[in-house]
Amino acid sequence: MKNITLELAKATAAWMRLAAAGAGKTAIHLFAGLFAQRRRAEREYPEAMRRYLKREPARIRDAESPLPTRESLHERAEAR
Repeated sequence: MKNITLELAKATAAWMRLAAAGAGKTAIHLFAGLFAQRRRAEREYPEAMRRYLKREPARIRDAESPLPTRESLHERAEAR
């Protein structure tokens, strides 16, 4: 681990202490958890988007067929 020094506005520091106390953590552990969560999101989101965009589009109707109803779309397992 690497030690760092932070300079926070009084209101931000007060919020951080209250949030940490409410979570049963120290302020630094709350801070570390927030940054770890952000790093995970920045790493996982592009991968999830790439997997989604790699999927082939699903045909929901033939050219002659009417559009499906909202209810019928939500009943299908492929649409979930």
